[in-house]
Amino acid sequence: MAKMKKLSRKTSKQPKGAVSSIKRVCFLLLLSAIWFALPQLSSARGPDVLRYGDTGDYPAVLFSHDAHMATGLNCGDCHYSIFQKRKGDADSDGEMTMKTLDEGKYCGECHNNDNVFSTKKNCDRCHVKKIIGK
Repeated sequence: MAKMKKLSRKTSKQPKGAVSSIKRVCFLLLLSAIWFALPQLSSARGPDVLRYGDTGDYPAVLFSHDAHMATGLNCGDCHYSIFQKRKGDADSDGEMTMKTLDEGKYCGECHNNDNVFSTKKNCDRCHVKKIIGK
């Protein structure tokens, strides 16, 4: 019976080549999954520059995702807590005004002079003709 156990152990082992082939296939599958997922992840981020319409009193607001991400923010810092993550939803109810920003809503939640520049005194930081380098 002891011989039988040894024999069964020997026959249950896979050859060295089979194990490395399985590892190679798993690695290639993982690499392929990453390769195909990357374009989806980058396109989910949205456009870099968003333009909010002219108000009549001020030029349009140009918002740069890249500039905000460069400060260390991530998507969740703004989306779903301050803004919903749907195209056109930031001002879908027409309530994103200078008054509401100055009250600390929308962009004013961060742009309040405590965290970063205030919306009250820095109009030209958001209401710009174009973003430099774009």
